[in-house]
Amino acid sequence: MKKAVYSLSFLLLFACSPNLWDSEFVQFNDITYILTNEEIEQMNIEQFLGQITVNANEDNAYGGNFSNIYEVGTKLYQIFDISPNEAIAIEIEEGKYIKAMFQE
Repeated sequence: MKKAVYSLSFLLLFACSPNLWDSEFVQFNDITYILTNEEIEQMNIEQFLGQITVNANEDNAYGGNFSNIYEVGTKLYQIFDISPNEAIAIEIEEGKYIKAMFQE
């Protein structure tokens, strides 16, 4: 039942935001973040938040922590002095991070 609720909320989210699939994004804890080109220095990385659990595309949309570009296992972090409700850091390779911004 819980899985069905997540799937339904996911489908509703993307039915209301059809252009989201044109962007590179991450969804973490039911918040959608659009990737930026802004690099975050390692010294500004705070706590580990979680990781991508599903790689999603238009053909296989799932709930959970997912991305349409990053692989399962990609790590997500809090940025110093920024709430995860506003932005997160994505470790794109060891020691290299980029910012992803909250998308309404």
